Amino acid sequence: MPRVFSPEELCKLLKDQKFGSQDQNATSHVKFTHPVPKAVSIGIRPFIIVILKKGNYDPNTSASYRTQLRRLGIPSEVIKKFLG
Repeated sequence: MPRVFSPEELCKLLKDQKFGSQDQNATSHVKFTHPVPKAVSIGIRPFIIVILKKGNYDPNTSASYRTQLRRLGIPSEVIKKFLG
């Protein structure tokens, strides 16, 4: 089972990879856009929405975020370094 992680750890990884954040007013999420505009495959979003909450994400949400990060081109080694 993959290690669960917190929103703070996920935001730290995205900021390290130079993703731009777009804070949403009066909501509990942040939209991070890819640092380099590039063509993505059909069905792949060029951004990631981070749900801000206290504590860690559940295992299913953690796995979903890992998949999204890989699809956005972040190497597995970087994901393991920041998220375990």
